[in-house]
Amino acid sequence: MHPRAVVGRRLLDEIITERLMVHAAEKEGIAVRDADVERELRSRAEGYPAGTFQRLLTAEQLTLIEFKQKVRRRLLQDAFLRARLAQAPGMTDAELRARFDGNNRDHNVAEQVKARQILVKTSEEASQILNDLRARKINFEAAAQRYSTAPDAEQGGDLGWFTKGDMPDIFDVCFNLDKGAISDIVISDYGFHIFQILDRRDAHVETFESAREKIEEEMMRERQDDAYQKLLVELREQVQVVILDDAVTRVISLLPPAPQTPSEIPPDIATSRALDSLPSAIDPVPPVPGRD
Repeated sequence: MHPRAVVGRRLLDEIITERLMVHAAEKEGIAVRDADVERELRSRAEGYPAGTFQRLLTAEQLTLIEFKQKVRRRLLQDAFLRARLAQAPGMTDAELRARFDGNNRDHNVAEQVKARQILVKTSEEASQILNDLRARKINFEAAAQRYSTAPDAEQGGDLGWFTKGDMPDIFDVCFNLDKGAISDIVISDYGFHIFQILDRRDAHVETFESAREKIEEEMMRERQDDAYQKLLVELREQVQVVILDDAVTRVISLLPPAPQTPSEIPPDIATSRALDSLPSAIDPVPPVPGRD
């Protein structure tokens, strides 16, 4: 399958998943207040010079009303997922202890750092963000949520704890920075990074008590991932989804050629994608007759 077709299929699958979750959330009576949508909209638009935010929407071919609809859908989806994932069972002390005893029996832990990152596509955007961070016009977490294109953006760029070798080599710069420091711009194949060091740990021998919180988070994340996959299966079983292959192929054929390098992506387009990576909307699929 052509790479563009693979990407197109993946995006279509993401769109369908979003719409199924929104449909399920509405069916369960989950609602998003207009005030919450307006607050999220202000949060996303904050910090842009006058007229820039509207220009970014135009670059994405979105009206303000359409953007608000995207924000509302995302908030609905988040609320639905939080409610469902909160049902994942907790861990017992015996389960936590068994995981601890089964991992790295000598429990020697190398030097670690806990960091956040911001990843953007252009050096100009990275420079502007770094200047704003150092001038304290915005905090790092908020900047990551607003601008970063990395998967951890929604968590404020939080990378958690890691040792050398856990991440690509460009992340090793974090081990040369003091706690609380913000790095210079670091260039990689992914784009332009800025790091903030939240905490550091020297090499040490880990005890069960010191590892307990990390193990609990790890196991809870695994259980929530499992619950998420089961939820997707459940939603697909409840609603009939029909994909018209010819229509998908036709749409993909009409797409413009993708830029070959980050430098070929116009700054405004790159910024707007960082602003809002939500997929385009499709109408919810009607339920299968005879099912609730």
